[in-house]
Amino acid sequence: MKKNVLCSLLVLTLLVGMVGTSFAASTVSTPVLPFGEELVPLSQEELDDVEGAWGAHAAAAVVGAAIGGLSYWTSTAPAERNWTDGLVACAVGAMSTLMGKFL
Repeated sequence: MKKNVLCSLLVLTLLVGMVGTSFAASTVSTPVLPFGEELVPLSQEELDDVEGAWGAHAAAAVVGAAIGGLSYWTSTAPAERNWTDGLVACAVGAMSTLMGKFL
């Protein structure tokens, strides 16, 4: 019996909270801006400068190159491995991650 009363009280409390929040949101005529009205959104160029877009691209290229080299190392027999093919695999891995970020 106590569990039923506690569950009912919990459900009632949650419903009152939802209804109160919905009612408060519906009575506001203009949306409240979180940082004030004088705030101007950043352009894409400014956003790239702030986020460090080139750093993210460089990190993706390094990780792609490492994955490409590791893939070459694990999929090629030790007798058939050479530096040229390994570097090509690293370059292809780096370029594929960069193309994936831009596309």
